[in-house]
Amino acid sequence: MTFLEKNINLFLLLLVMGIAVVVAGTSMYYQSTFTNVTSRLDITTNTLNTCSADLDNTKFRLNKTLASLNFTVQDIRRYDLLYENKTGQLVLTERNLQETARTLDSTKTKLGETAELYQRYLTKYDEQKAINDDLLQQVSDLESIKSSQAAQIISLNSKVNKLQEEKTACGCT
Repeated sequence: MTFLEKNINLFLLLLVMGIAVVVAGTSMYYQSTFTNVTSRLDITTNTLNTCSADLDNTKFRLNKTLASLNFTVQDIRRYDLLYENKTGQLVLTERNLQETARTLDSTKTKLGETAELYQRYLTKYDEQKAINDDLLQQVSDLESIKSSQAAQIISLNSKVNKLQEEKTACGCT
């Protein structure tokens, strides 16, 4: 018998023990590796959750900023339109102001001419009034002379009539 036949049980026992040690070692290795992989998975999951939360927070802030930016853009457009409208109104107002200033200057010139003309007419009026007053005084003087002359004429006519009566009464022709 050979050595192998005599010690087959021992060889099998050693073989089974070797396999058991290999399986036990492999199990321990894989358990250690699995534990490491699991802990790395937990860490990666936590990191992923943190990143996901940061991403959600960043998305929220981005959406908020985008909404604010949209409002700002709308405000800028509204203010641009308002600015354009006010600029147009300002241009029209400036034109109206310039036209009003020209009209005012023209009116001032005409008013100056009218004032000068008024002064000339006032001077002429005063001269004519003085002449008129003189003429009225002369008319009054002439009327008083006329009435005194009329009284003299009446007095003389009455004397003439008396003298004619006396002449007729005396028979003198």
